[in-house]
Amino acid sequence: MPSDSRIDPRVKARIPTQLKISGGPQLEIWMENISITGLMLEASRDDFQKILVNSKGLHIHEPVEVDLKFSLPGKAVAQVTVNARCRAIYVRRQSQNKYYIGFKFLKITQRSKMAVNRYINHKLAPTINPMTCSEK
Repeated sequence: MPSDSRIDPRVKARIPTQLKISGGPQLEIWMENISITGLMLEASRDDFQKILVNSKGLHIHEPVEVDLKFSLPGKAVAQVTVNARCRAIYVRRQSQNKYYIGFKFLKITQRSKMAVNRYINHKLAPTINPMTCSEK
């Protein structure tokens, strides 16, 4: 059975995310999951090329940093807009037109970090059914 070597828990989070490339376009893409140290975004082939491939069609061999902006939804957590500077740390091709890109948070405000932590803890908390007082 494969093991996940990450120290920090991550949770599924299908959240629209604005990605701004320094000196480049702003993209609207989807977050797939998030942890306190980073997140994973889903990108189309076109968006992947805008993020990680230069104008000559060559993969960029230096660190790629972007600015991300997203709002964490939820009833238990007040909606907070998170702005973060991130670095791409891995890419996984899922299909011909689908890529997953992992990003590490480089700069994130304490308020945003606390909101991410609350969001994760809320998603990880077991759901209690008040009618039966048991976990679902």
